[in-house]
Amino acid sequence: SKEGEAIGSVVAVLGPMQDNASEESVEVGYFLAPSHQGHNITMTALSCFLPLIMKEWGVSRLWATAHPENAASLRVIGKLGLTFVREVDLKEDPDNPRRMLFVGELGEDLKKSDQV
Repeated sequence: SKEGEAIGSVVAVLGPMQDNASEESVEVGYFLAPSHQGHNITMTALSCFLPLIMKEWGVSRLWATAHPENAASLRVIGKLGLTFVREVDLKEDPDNPRRMLFVGELGEDLKKSDQV
């Protein structure tokens, strides 16, 4: 990639988890270009970003979905300390809707991250 070119993104959305309209939480999403995967870039970005945004929003509950065959994403979710809850179908992806839903609290090691 060229200097200054975006190689990925991290997104956090405040709102209720999937079908649980009563509890505020943060959905986390991320993408990293394949040529940059395998270098801990996603976890570095998340460990800087999530503690700040969750403190700002006053929310401790975190959730994410991943395709069952996306091993890299499942590793990141594991490092975040999220726990598998159930399988869900995403309406946003009608051709490939099946995802695994993970939920948890931001781990103490991320809350105290010195990455910032």
